[in-house]
Amino acid sequence: MKPRLLLDLPFALIQQIRLAHALAESDFPITVPASELPKFSVLCERFDLRLDEAAPDDVPLGSFVSISHQEPSTALGGLARPLIFPAAIAERCRALWQAARPHRYSFAGLVTDERRRVLEAWSAARDGAGRTAFSASNGLGRFVRRQLVRWRGYDRLRHVGGVTVWSSVRGRRFPTKAWDDEYYELLARSQCVLCPSGDYLWSYRFFEAALCGAMPIVEEPVPLYEGFRYRRMADGGDAEWSAADAEHNYRLCRARIEVPRDALNAELERLVALSAGPARSAPPPS
Repeated sequence: MKPRLLLDLPFALIQQIRLAHALAESDFPITVPASELPKFSVLCERFDLRLDEAAPDDVPLGSFVSISHQEPSTALGGLARPLIFPAAIAERCRALWQAARPHRYSFAGLVTDERRRVLEAWSAARDGAGRTAFSASNGLGRFVRRQLVRWRGYDRLRHVGGVTVWSSVRGRRFPTKAWDDEYYELLARSQCVLCPSGDYLWSYRFFEAALCGAMPIVEEPVPLYEGFRYRRMADGGDAEWSAADAEHNYRLCRARIEVPRDALNAELERLVALSAGPARSAPPPS
């Protein structure tokens, strides 16, 4: 019988949430602190995710986990990826793909002042519809829109000049931060997804778009995107979606951010053995 493994993390970042989901696909029972379980409620409902409440005898894994949001990097002992996602999410995203993608371009997420500036500039350079697409028509309208987003967590979709815009903070609030059906459905119905930079140059949205079969259009290219087929906002003109590009990005994305189950099980076995020894450290295996 496999020992119960405790992922004793605060679970503030999507990287931590996705890591827990990935570990739950291993052969080991995974537990989290009782206070953190509500953050996984939607994942438990949509994916039949099995996470148990932590108990005193569980083997803690927190000291073996290293996460950097800036790079990004997610490491569990000797396993390291930019991000670690569960296979279940990639498979769910693939199942959402549409034969027809009615949204030419889309953006869903928090529209900060800087993102609005970037998106307006891209849209204006493309077809002159920038300020109409990403801004309210006047100062009062913008204020009302921001209050709706703040109080209700979402805003209505707007369709302007071939761009579907959904200004929302749902991706920053639990439980929808862990999984939002409507967000992923929008990506899967989009040909191209606009990926302006957030706190850092890279964006989760790039990988989520790739999993959902949409072409990412990025503000800034970064080494993390090498090998993917995408467009830059600075390229101008219309981006062309193709099934071949979508399949290429999907396969590459899964190869970059998933850990095969046998490799995951082997590393967890190693960490359990280390936990039983005198030293609690996890140098990468040679």
